[in-house]
Amino acid sequence: MPKYIIIPARLNSQRLPRKLLKNDTGHPLIWHTIQNAKRSKVATSVIVATDSEEIMAAIKDKVEVVMTGECASGTQRVSSARRLLGLRGYVVNVQGDEPEVDMSCVDELFVALEKGWDVVTIATEASSEEYNNPNVVKVVTGTNDQAMYFSRSPIPHGGPLNSLKHVGVYAYRSSFLAKLDTLTPSNRTASENLEQLQWLENGYKIQVLVRDIPTTGIDTQEDYDRFVNAYTKTSR
Repeated sequence: MPKYIIIPARLNSQRLPRKLLKNDTGHPLIWHTIQNAKRSKVATSVIVATDSEEIMAAIKDKVEVVMTGECASGTQRVSSARRLLGLRGYVVNVQGDEPEVDMSCVDELFVALEKGWDVVTIATEASSEEYNNPNVVKVVTGTNDQAMYFSRSPIPHGGPLNSLKHVGVYAYRSSFLAKLDTLTPSNRTASENLEQLQWLENGYKIQVLVRDIPTTGIDTQEDYDRFVNAYTKTSR
């Protein structure tokens, strides 16, 4: 079964404008994400899906790129790329601002799809601060690590002990992505602004792999400065 990593890469971002093209390391941020994705031992191909001709121009000689136009979410952009390229198989979505994702965990996502799940994602233990932070998505799981609910509110009730923070890396069956646009809208998706709640309400099963990994998405200038400093130290 073909296995693809698709990197949705949107140029405009609210908290750190044009972050994917920031190049204090000598390379644009999106380049680092691509290089990290290529470390996968399972993926047969790495593809970037973008709405930006600037991003495409910066990386087209390094990776396959597909222009998707405007999309409401990273999953929608991945789905559009899958359709435009006629891909069949398994797809992992690694966000363009996640250059430090543990690729061994990504490879585990591909393996988990082979066990029949529609979608597989990752969670890690939430700190007390994260438990109460609405910008951090929490997830509650049940039997066989199946997702029961995702929320920006503090869940489960009772405090951060055993609370899980969702790490926004997804693996999908291409058959799931093909049906994405036909799903019944979800009121909970609108109120929580979490697309995965729509999937649950439409009967899809999401497995959550709980792993002890850092979350390293770059959302702010401070995040980017930390990444640049770490890269500079390791590349000397």
